[in-house]
Amino acid sequence: MKCRENNPVRQYLQYNDIVIASAEELTSASLQWDTKIDTQEYSFGHGSYLPLKEDQLFLTEQELSLSLNIDYRLFPRDNRRFINDFLNLNLIKPGKIWAIQDGVLLWAYAYLKSGGEEYDKYIGFLSKDVDFILPEGYWHIAKKRRTFLLPYDSCDVVECYDFRDVDDCLSCCVTCSSGPENTCTTCFCDCGDAVEENSLCGMSQEELDNFAQCGKSYKIIYDCRAGRKIFGENDWGTKISKDYIDSAVIAGRVYSNTILNTDGVDVVLQGTFQDPKITINDISITIKGDYDGWIKIRPDGSAYYTEDLCCEFEPIDMDKIIYHQKKYFRVHCGENRIIVENSCCGDASIYIDIDEIKP
Repeated sequence: MKCRENNPVRQYLQYNDIVIASAEELTSASLQWDTKIDTQEYSFGHGSYLPLKEDQLFLTEQELSLSLNIDYRLFPRDNRRFINDFLNLNLIKPGKIWAIQDGVLLWAYAYLKSGGEEYDKYIGFLSKDVDFILPEGYWHIAKKRRTFLLPYDSCDVVECYDFRDVDDCLSCCVTCSSGPENTCTTCFCDCGDAVEENSLCGMSQEELDNFAQCGKSYKIIYDCRAGRKIFGENDWGTKISKDYIDSAVIAGRVYSNTILNTDGVDVVLQGTFQDPKITINDISITIKGDYDGWIKIRPDGSAYYTEDLCCEFEPIDMDKIIYHQKKYFRVHCGENRIIVENSCCGDASIYIDIDEIKP
């Protein structure tokens, strides 16, 4: 039996299409985060007043500083003149930054705050010092049915980009193309490779262990539409069904790895209901009316309904939605209690999809 090797150091793997293909390409990394808290000193006493309204502190935006050291020898000779443009094109676009820690794949929204290049830091290398802002202030645990790992080779790094040499000194008869030989060269060419075998759910445990230990030989694609198309209702999250058909209640527990308490909870109800009341932990929402089909509740509290999955979900009038605690569902680390009341007859289920987050 192979023992898994965990690494507490957060390894940064990718930003947009920039894959950090080896440990030598990242010479330093620093992540800084702060909490949203202000204390006020007591006027006539020791210490300070701490205004706590929640059981967890909230975080401010995070700042991540990376020093990239790109070896031009890793790329085909014909592509080397485009590598700097490729890097800048990806750095200047807001996107996702990926990391792995203790075998868990993480991502965060990020944008470039500042960047710079060293002239003589490394001979024969392109060195970039970049500072990213992570505006949400936290990282998401990647969902396995929406995350795809594609084999990566630096030889193909610019194949999806329309970089070319154009000599302005020559006539248009020489430099102007009548049409591309391959009409798909400039499209998002990774989308076709988002198949079940390339997803985190479709790969073998040995492949995942190898990726968790090094993570250098794959390009990461996050595609929600592909996840829904490939996995169907399994992409809706954890499923809890009735214990008995005659029961009017669905009850169970769902486990979450989230470290920060999260409001990112998507709920889907399937079955026949009359005024269904959904309770997650101590927060309840009731949707007035009779329903025989599927009800979808989004993290912002909006709700949608359809009688047939072949049809689009239609919004439910907000006047029919009752928020008993005046806030939406919240999930914490560990087990969370789920109760659905007022199921009329037959089978019924609830699906819980949790956006698990950590600092």
